[in-house]
Amino acid sequence: MPRAAWTAQTLGGKAPVGVARAVGQRGIPVAAVAGRVELSPVELARAGFSMVCSLADIEPDAAASMARAAELLKAIGGRIAAGFT
Repeated sequence: MPRAAWTAQTLGGKAPVGVARAVGQRGIPVAAVAGRVELSPVELARAGFSMVCSLADIEPDAAASMARAAELLKAIGGRIAAGFT
């Protein structure tokens, strides 16, 4: 579920949260990816996410992050795969 940013507004009824809760109720882990994450791990877990990865954790410069998006997403995909095995 890619998003530009995970903020308090994201938790206010956005579709990704609804999907995470529905899937999580079935015991399926849910990962999300965002450019940046402004929520705590506790807030994200309460919303149903098993893992949330931020491109900003790898590349804090927004312009560089956008320029390297494919490379960063590949790296995050590896983190998600490793986290769910």
